Amino acid sequence: MSKSIDIAKKFHERMATASGTRSDIRVTDQRALRDGSFKIALSYDKALSQPKVSDIKNYVSSKFDGKLVANLATARVHTEGRHHGITLIVTARRHTMKMEALRDKERFIPVVANTTFMDTTLKANWNVRTGPNGKQYIECAHEEDIAGLLSNAITASTRNDIGLRLGSETVASATMPEKGDVVKFFADNAQRTGTVSRIKGDEVYIAEEDGNTFVVPCVSVINIVEKNPKSAQRELNEQASFYAQFEPKEFVKEMFPGAKF
Repeated sequence: MSKSIDIAKKFHERMATASGTRSDIRVTDQRALRDGSFKIALSYDKALSQPKVSDIKNYVSSKFDGKLVANLATARVHTEGRHHGITLIVTARRHTMKMEALRDKERFIPVVANTTFMDTTLKANWNVRTGPNGKQYIECAHEEDIAGLLSNAITASTRNDIGLRLGSETVASATMPEKGDVVKFFADNAQRTGTVSRIKGDEVYIAEEDGNTFVVPCVSVINIVEKNPKSAQRELNEQASFYAQFEPKEFVKEMFPGAKF
């Protein structure tokens, strides 16, 4: 490592300690998903160390004043291309309260009986929701302009380079599924796992084990857990064929057991 890079690294580490965020991280691309979430690309200085999970969480929280939440389980690092970066999914922070809050009759006025209530203190509506455990709660109906927040963050970037893009070959090659692949994907505000049953244009049909099928844009695919057998065999054959040009056949067989070349 050169002296200048070492100095830069120490400077950013000092800034991170002081501010709680990495000064080199920035938003460089965004893509809306159908459930209201967004997939984003974060770029960082590849001369410095890879951001930690805490760096990503702190950046998203501080950059957007706590209005957005980073789904850290969806984060994937991309270091193969020109721009080093991280892709992940962010959602608007949900503001909820227990049903007991509605006992304050002066603050919460019914708008739709037993469904929607007007909060006279915050000047916002709250809707009654039911959680996975069957318990009811209220959730603020105010919706953040996530697209606007992200667009402003991208525009405000002072970097001259473009940075990591969601449509780049680096990102696409890591998440472009085929029929029969087992994949992790994001739908209905949750990370899920299923098998690709069909691909139509940019739409991917994914079936979970319980029979539920989701139709999501390709960008909602987080990563490929397991390639389908035919595709895996094809890739194995291609790798073996490449090395067979330079290495003895018996050696290649040991390197790639099961390959046909």
